[in-house]
Amino acid sequence: MADCCSGGCSSDKPPVDPRYRRILWIALVVNALMFFVELVGGWASGSVSLLADAVDFFGDAANYGISLFVLGLALWHLVAGLLFAYRNGDSNMRSVWLCTRNDAIGNVAVMLAALGVFHTGSGLPDLFVAGVMGVLGLTAARSVIVQARSEMTAAPAPIVELKGR
Repeated sequence: MADCCSGGCSSDKPPVDPRYRRILWIALVVNALMFFVELVGGWASGSVSLLADAVDFFGDAANYGISLFVLGLALWHLVAGLLFAYRNGDSNMRSVWLCTRNDAIGNVAVMLAALGVFHTGSGLPDLFVAGVMGVLGLTAARSVIVQARSEMTAAPAPIVELKGR
């Protein structure tokens, strides 16, 4: 047991699936690029929904970065497949899945809103999409928080070994 504190037990844990890590890196790069594309496009067109979606891309890129950071701290056993295969995983994997799903929905909605703003000259399509994206983000956040809390309470308490006693 004392060996584990110095890293001797790390071989007991399964390694992180390299495909999952690669998928996270791809998602991070794509979201960071889309952040800049939509930021410029939203600024140039005056579309608030494009600017909001750009901020969403930035948040997702940050989420993927945090996920990669966490993977570097803890070794998790992951199953093979793309992000869809991880949608029912732990709270970290679920968060990545929900961000990706929300992006897919949000991107279609933002394009439709941009067309609506262009053709009508009204900001109402932007407001509608902003509301939809807000609801998607809040429901995803609630889902991940509830799952993370349940994982925290279900995790066994760490064994503390006192030396000299």
